[in-house]
Amino acid sequence: MKHKISILIFSLTFVFSISNPQRLLCSTELKDIFNNLRKIKQWKVEFDEEVFEQKGIIQRKSGDIQFQAPLTFRISYKNSYIISDGNLLQFVFPDKKKVYTKKLSDSVSENLIIQILSGSDEIINFFEINSRKKGVYELIPKENSIKNVSKIMIYTTEIGFPIDKVEIFSKEIGIRMKVKKVSYKNFNIDIAIPDGFEEVKDF
Repeated sequence: MKHKISILIFSLTFVFSISNPQRLLCSTELKDIFNNLRKIKQWKVEFDEEVFEQKGIIQRKSGDIQFQAPLTFRISYKNSYIISDGNLLQFVFPDKKKVYTKKLSDSVSENLIIQILSGSDEIINFFEINSRKKGVYELIPKENSIKNVSKIMIYTTEIGFPIDKVEIFSKEIGIRMKVKKVSYKNFNIDIAIPDGFEEVKDF
């Protein structure tokens, strides 16, 4: 059950009207930020994460994300990690020697955090965008476009890596990820599964 909850939490974790100039402007501003993100082909982000519900925070943890364009990544926590080669998404639990594998059928909703941090233009296409104040954007999914997400908040900064914080809301729980440190050094991402692990496919 604990592993299923972890998988659910991460899964929460990936045309504008001309008649509304403010919304169009917000979209353009975020497009500029995402255009700059797409120019960065490799990065490592260290982050703090909070999982919360209406009553308050239910889980805190830290980790890091290694990313290489177009969609190879590894998200590492203390006792688990998530890897993808762009085709498969795998949740690995070394303490249980178990890995859950599924094919990426929807790269946006199944990889929201990665899609946001890498500046995917699909985010712009699938959400209505409103500016709450300078550097803060509210994204509301267009009808039937994104699974299990009711709203996303993106907090940007003009210094360093342009994404400072991301909040993803569903009906039951939300995830808040705060970027702490970013590195652009060359590295190889280890997405190999150790020998002897039980694999559960298409969970």
